[in-house]
Amino acid sequence: MKITRFAALGLLALLVVGPLAPANAQTLPIVRVGKPEASALTFMALEIGQSAGIWKKVGIDVQIAALRGDSQIQQALTAGSLDVGIGSGPALAFLVKGVPALAVAALSGAPDHMALIVGPNSPIKGIADMKGRRIGVTSHGAVTEWLAEQVAVLEGWPTSSITIVPLGDAKGELAGLKTGAVDGFVSSVDIGYDLEEHHQGQIVVNFGHEVVKRFHNNLIFARTDFINAHPDLLKKFLDGWFQTIAYMQNHREETIKIAAQNEGFSEETMAKTYAVLMPMLSRNGAFDQQSLNLLAKSFTDLGMVDHPVDPNQYITTKFVPVHI
Repeated sequence: MKITRFAALGLLALLVVGPLAPANAQTLPIVRVGKPEASALTFMALEIGQSAGIWKKVGIDVQIAALRGDSQIQQALTAGSLDVGIGSGPALAFLVKGVPALAVAALSGAPDHMALIVGPNSPIKGIADMKGRRIGVTSHGAVTEWLAEQVAVLEGWPTSSITIVPLGDAKGELAGLKTGAVDGFVSSVDIGYDLEEHHQGQIVVNFGHEVVKRFHNNLIFARTDFINAHPDLLKKFLDGWFQTIAYMQNHREETIKIAAQNEGFSEETMAKTYAVLMPMLSRNGAFDQQSLNLLAKSFTDLGMVDHPVDPNQYITTKFVPVHI
């Protein structure tokens, strides 16, 4: 990723909400947090924490910015217009390229919420049927591409056995499926369950269950200067985040209703998504060394970096339990 000065300044103008406010009876200190998309249940702990009063309980005011993808999150961290960023595991490669941040907690484990979605009458019934097929992904270099390629690795096929077709977001992927441009596409299970509900598609492979069983699909990042200047606020944010995950676990119906309203899917679809997603969300943010090592390997697999990387250089365990 090349972060231009223009892009960084543009995001700064868009997102800056002012300096940290002093805590008093009326005002809580502000923590500016960005997420890579507006409505995914994976990142909805930010809004649920607000509605449940958890951020106020831990003593901070979380200001939420919904951006578009990992690149914008990392640009905003570089510009100083975010204190904390939520992103994918492979976004750790941006830190290798110079983004002044560290991963401060593991948000999730293996990509159990990522699936291969095909048409309702597709001949593809599982992994073995993917050989020789055209599979849609969001973009080259994205985790969706890497997951598709890991099927070939798992099966001992050449990576060329699966033709990768970049199609953009879920709408582009679905259009590709409907027009026959691809035989299936990699996306989140909520998309698949919604298509199943409307008899327009089906899930045939779960990547976390069947292909990549130890991984950090999502991480929480923080600017290095924010970590150094305000470790107490970062600790409060992480405490609030994991309290919110526990709240979501213990308040299933409320979480599903909020998710359905935000994503625009039925409560039935979101209930199925909730059942898949909640087990993969970390309860304490601890990093797993094997998952980190595979994450670092994905950087070179995807061409994000051209040399082996020690992922431990780009994380801190000051705020979470040590490696598990």
